[in-house]
Amino acid sequence: MNGLTTELDDRREEFDTHHLLAHALEARLVEGEPLSLGSVALSARHVSTLKSGLIVHLYNVEEAIMSRIVRQFGEAIRSSTPRTWTENTLREWLRASALITTEGSEDTRLQAAHRTFAALVFEQGLEPKDPKKPSGTWSDKLIYRFAERLGVDLNYPPELYRQLQPEPHWGDQSPLEFLAERRNALAHGRQSFETGARNLTLERIRELADVTFEFLSHTIIGFETHLNGNLHLRPVDVA
Repeated sequence: MNGLTTELDDRREEFDTHHLLAHALEARLVEGEPLSLGSVALSARHVSTLKSGLIVHLYNVEEAIMSRIVRQFGEAIRSSTPRTWTENTLREWLRASALITTEGSEDTRLQAAHRTFAALVFEQGLEPKDPKKPSGTWSDKLIYRFAERLGVDLNYPPELYRQLQPEPHWGDQSPLEFLAERRNALAHGRQSFETGARNLTLERIRELADVTFEFLSHTIIGFETHLNGNLHLRPVDVA
């Protein structure tokens, strides 16, 4: 997909730099060397804060990549006409258009249905809708669900599937589910930045980052293959 692999590489390099910074600070503190920033004596609590920042940073990368995938899929849909859409594409456009609604009066709902029907039949007035993201925080499970709705076949290497299995050190969740849960705890204040990653070593965060970036890389390939092959459109009949 346009620029996504490059963006992911750039964001990985940025994350790696921040991870190395946290690792260097921790190593200096372990050696017992006194460190300060102005009048503030640096300690393990500051390393813990950096660890929490790495968790939020990593999730932000995932969210940014998935947001661009959603937008690019929407652009592909809008560049074609409804008569060429697959059933999956049509259903997801309707979902994003909120055709089925219980809000408003009968006439209001009828008008909404009529506008959608006319747009599809006469191919005029189509609203520029992106596919609707499933409710919740992005994780491997949510991405699977999103891809399934759109008919996108995501094939991951067997080794990556193994790495995505729930483990006790991920709270009996997959790594990306753990990332989503921990990021939410930090973002919504259920955990402070000083305590939010205290039970995680930098090596464990490195492991979490590696599987997340690998997962996103193959996810990009899956959506790219789908759109480049025009699999969001019906096959062209050959006379």
